[in-house]
Amino acid sequence: MKWLLSLLVFSLAPFCGALHAQDSNLEDVQEELPALLLPKFELGKTYRFISTTDVYMTPPGESPRQIRIEQQARYDVDPLSGGRKGVALRGLTEKLKVDIQAGGKSVTYDSLEKGNQNTTIGRHFESTVNRYVKMELNERLKIMSHKEAGRSAGATPLPGLPRFGPEELVQIINAIPQGYSPDPVKTGDEWVLKGKRPVGDLGDLGFEISYKNLGLMKYEEHACIVIEFRGQMSGDITNDNSRNVEFQGSRINGSILFDPQLGMTRYSEHSVSMIVYIPDSETKEKRAVPMQQKAVLKLMQVKKK
Repeated sequence: MKWLLSLLVFSLAPFCGALHAQDSNLEDVQEELPALLLPKFELGKTYRFISTTDVYMTPPGESPRQIRIEQQARYDVDPLSGGRKGVALRGLTEKLKVDIQAGGKSVTYDSLEKGNQNTTIGRHFESTVNRYVKMELNERLKIMSHKEAGRSAGATPLPGLPRFGPEELVQIINAIPQGYSPDPVKTGDEWVLKGKRPVGDLGDLGFEISYKNLGLMKYEEHACIVIEFRGQMSGDITNDNSRNVEFQGSRINGSILFDPQLGMTRYSEHSVSMIVYIPDSETKEKRAVPMQQKAVLKLMQVKKK
């Protein structure tokens, strides 16, 4: 149960991505014409992203818990078989760093460090980090199918600790097209997206998020359209032990930076704040645990394969 919250929060990434414009040293460039904004993967190219998630929680009467996951992901783009519209992606993890601090103890892992197979924590994460995912996406980047494959290190020696790799590769692709308006927009336009989304294998969450197009701004010498958003989530989560995890006050806010020339999200960041009610494993009494998450997705590189 001690690791459930890390899985819960990390699974929220597909809802949105954000960067507060006032914190990014962005400068106004010019207002763009109304346009349909939608990321796209170009055939024959390789895309590299860095995904970073920070989770901070403060269980009552216990020391704070902090989790940081940094994953460098690579996606190679190919055409779909049979001349179908869309793209095929082959995603793999090129680098993974995990830092978990809880109860005065620290757990760290770096996939680039030598000797991971000689440590218990190393063998745990190596069991999935070296696997890759094949995905088929339609024209709106919706995943139609995905299949995990590649080298596996076998069963983990730490079954209670989360593993990261293939599932997160899928989550990154799920996150990229979300938040964009289904209609052409211009500076100042607003729209609302609401409905339900699955959160891993834990169940469905309702969401209602308001977006606003802030116009063209400069980010790392690139003219990007900034979309600001805020909203809420609702629902119950059921963990793998069939215990409900209730939450309230789930506030989401952030922004998306879209490069219209490249046709891809260059940077996204979101913050989530909530109170989670977790049943005690022995007494079954629920405890209120404040929790915050900050997730960042940054495009590192696009080049021909």
